Amino acid sequence: MQTIRRFFQQLGIFPYLILGSALAVLALITLDYITTTLWVIDVERLDLVRAVAEDRANSPALLDAVYTEVVLAFLTSVALLIIGVSLPFTYLLNRRLTAPAYPPLFATVRQALWLGLWIMFCLWLQINRTLTIPVALLLLVVFVLLELILQIRTRTAEGLQLPSTPIKVRQKPPKPAPSGPRPPQPKRNPPKPSPTTPPTETTTSAAESQSKI
Repeated sequence: MQTIRRFFQQLGIFPYLILGSALAVLALITLDYITTTLWVIDVERLDLVRAVAEDRANSPALLDAVYTEVVLAFLTSVALLIIGVSLPFTYLLNRRLTAPAYPPLFATVRQALWLGLWIMFCLWLQINRTLTIPVALLLLVVFVLLELILQIRTRTAEGLQLPSTPIKVRQKPPKPAPSGPRPPQPKRNPPKPSPTTPPTETTTSAAESQSKI
């Protein structure tokens, strides 16, 4: 996994350009096929065709007459087109915000996916004639909050997976022992004992003679 991530980091924006271009081309081909080949509304409902021409048709009547599969294919193609076009821009935005680190691949694709889903929901609401600016902003806030929650969860998981590195204390290297002969040390003379004067016999005999006199 780490090898694949480093390989994509070395390629830079080119994988996102290739993937975005492929999605955009696929979406354009599908849209061209839908608009030129398939019928969106039942051809037997001539009254709706006349009502649309006279601007008297309402949304519920038109939605009852359309083919749901064709509408879903159309909305999916629009979402793929938006995802393919916005994918390089989301990479550049993440690269600018997370510099000097590289943006993760899944986060970049996910952000482009949120943008495509937001445009698809807005288009669906516009088909139903229920799209307003507060509703579009509310949908945008919901997608932004979802992305923030996923970003916080991803960073928390990455922080928990980091191994704890113990703090190494540098120890001073021992001093090398001298290779040559040691210099002679001066000899210390032992301390001399203090002289003591032992009592003599003359002093004791003189003291005894004086006592007799």
